[in-house]
Amino acid sequence: MRVIVAGAGEVGFNIARWLSRNGHSVSLIDLDPARIARASELLDIQGVVGKCSVPRVLGEAGAEDAEILVAVTDSDEVNLTTCMIATHRFGVPHKVARIREVGYAEVGEILASEAVGIDLIIHPEMEVAARLQRLIDFPAATEVLEFGDGTLRLAAFHIQAGSALVGEPLKRSFPPNAEARVLVCAVLRDGRVLIPHGTDHLHADDQIYLLGRPADLDARLPKLGLAGPPITHVVIGGGGQVAQTVAHNLESSNITVKIIEPDEQRCAVLSENLARAIVLHGDLTDVDLMREENVGSCDLFLAVSHDEEDNMLASMLARRLGARKVFCLLNRPEYVPLAPSLGIDAALNPRLSTVGAVLRFIRKGKVLAVDQLVEDQAEIMEAVAIAGSDLVGTPLAEVNFPKGAIVGAILHEGESRIATGSDVVEAGDRVVIVALKPAVKKVEKALQMKATAW
Repeated sequence: MRVIVAGAGEVGFNIARWLSRNGHSVSLIDLDPARIARASELLDIQGVVGKCSVPRVLGEAGAEDAEILVAVTDSDEVNLTTCMIATHRFGVPHKVARIREVGYAEVGEILASEAVGIDLIIHPEMEVAARLQRLIDFPAATEVLEFGDGTLRLAAFHIQAGSALVGEPLKRSFPPNAEARVLVCAVLRDGRVLIPHGTDHLHADDQIYLLGRPADLDARLPKLGLAGPPITHVVIGGGGQVAQTVAHNLESSNITVKIIEPDEQRCAVLSENLARAIVLHGDLTDVDLMREENVGSCDLFLAVSHDEEDNMLASMLARRLGARKVFCLLNRPEYVPLAPSLGIDAALNPRLSTVGAVLRFIRKGKVLAVDQLVEDQAEIMEAVAIAGSDLVGTPLAEVNFPKGAIVGAILHEGESRIATGSDVVEAGDRVVIVALKPAVKKVEKALQMKATAW
């Protein structure tokens, strides 16, 4: 499949890297010759130097044969224009655009119309804000993902030394016949992701990924020692769009919110648009200000400014002062693995949200959503089961499903449930699958219609 990626910044480079590693023919466009030279040296791609919204440049990148265009330059307007030209001049079937300005969300129908022709608009900051809200809903979790139109959640939890779960077989701690059933569908141990079995035991410092319906998670987490005290006091470092969206969402609850923002004009905008949040003009790395505003006693400190070095420093200061939970926005992927050693409970990376959204257009079969786990070691996907595929019509225990993959849940006629070996997937059902990286292509094949079914 030929894919054009417009924009060779951090997001575009990493999308191109993933696509090329998975056997796709990729053209990468950017105005900066240094960016293209770096990408051409490190990746198996065609590099094109030029402005991606110019028809000649798109033609040089192979737009006439492209199946997908992904526009992720630093300019929203260039991304929109590039998609329009790809639609009307070259007839590219699928277009994806990253749009940072949330105001464009009000005209989403226009952007999706034939006049513009964008199939998917990605708002990275809004995606991050949504993930932050889910983490606030599950205070002990380090990551929370949503599937099945919100009927299923995947939550990650760190297993502390001394936890009652340590040393116990999974089938005892998470019995398959429990009324409120949740499934441990993956375990991160010593930097490696594992797909566990019921007889496996958990170790101290494991990170487990629990899949279940929100109500079942709410019922089971306190009994498992994974609920955590509620969050009632939040301090946000940085007053950008992420901070404003999160604060706006929290205002409808009984959560106290303070925002520290260094730009005085931005403070005025926040004060005008937020009803109850306290907006403070100051440096989020000013330890005296943090002490004065009792950051050390807050339930959650969010470092979400545009400067990730400031975010890291503010996070470390908040942790040292005693903040119970610390979440940090990190745009550079190489910083994410450093987060635990810095006392950061959850590192949020907008790039992963963008890449996950792009993957749904690349995957074979009717894949509705994809998220990466632990730096691309594994993927969790939601897909529609197709009539004639290996997955349909046979009890799951009898399906020759790829090693290193598991069907975690089934969504049938709007009702979701954790999957068991006796379950039979029907055509049109939605399934949630966790797969280690080597098993992903085999899972894709299992989701496709068998040749004998024609």
